[in-house]
Amino acid sequence: MTETRFAEYLAALLVPPLAVFWVKGAGREFWLACLLTLLGYLPGVGFALITLLKPEPKPATA
Repeated sequence: MTETRFAEYLAALLVPPLAVFWVKGAGREFWLACLLTLLGYLPGVGFALITLLKPEPKPATA
């Protein structure tokens, strides 16, 4: 595991929206992480970890 990934996982445990922001930017996933964290800390952490662990879709090649 690289140092960057370690920092992302640590941020996901401590401040879930920050980790999502680092990976996805200030899009829909970030705001959903903020909402889930405000509703309950564990749902925010779970969503952040799922977002970080989800593989990126590969672009289709023609």
